Amino acid sequence: MAPAKKKTAVKAKKKKWFTVIAPKQFNEQVIAECPALEMKDLVGKKITANLMSLTNDPKKQNTVITFLMDGINADKMTTKITGLKLLPPSIKRMVRRGKDRLDLTIKVNTSDNHTVTIKPLVLTKTNAKGSIKTAIHQFVKAYAIKTIAKMTYDNLFKEVIGHQFQKGLYGRLKKIYPIALCEIRYLKLEAYDSKTMVEEAVESEQTEAAQES
Repeated sequence: MAPAKKKTAVKAKKKKWFTVIAPKQFNEQVIAECPALEMKDLVGKKITANLMSLTNDPKKQNTVITFLMDGINADKMTTKITGLKLLPPSIKRMVRRGKDRLDLTIKVNTSDNHTVTIKPLVLTKTNAKGSIKTAIHQFVKAYAIKTIAKMTYDNLFKEVIGHQFQKGLYGRLKKIYPIALCEIRYLKLEAYDSKTMVEEAVESEQTEAAQES
């Protein structure tokens, strides 16, 4: 009779909790704590946060920011802003009868060669003729492409979050037709290389460890 094989216990690795911080734009405040076996496993993953919690401004509670975990800084995960959107219920509350809603989707490159998709939302004060709506459509598209092409990716998000971009567009649109509202309901960075980010994060972590030893 063959001897019984000894059972070898496989010890499962326990996940650890790692701190995720916001970019300098939000003073590198803590966004969340995320579990992973190793920090590098989090690189390339996304996380969302309400803009109100980042700015302590109740008026921004309807905006959600998407962050990409893109690197390692000591014992913390660093992030990059990759998206912004208005919550659907807030958009629904904005739209009223007797107004026309114009939605646009525009893809454009920033001055530092980042491709973004931006979706402006325009509400007129009264129902407008088709020719007026077409003129507004064309102006918004031309304005967005021309303006964003002169801005860096970081400055674009900064202006949208601070509402300067919307104010600039609103000020020009009201010369065409009475406008009730001009918002950015969606903004997204279109591409990133998660594999490269992981490699760079690991290399950075190894460099810091070597310097400390």
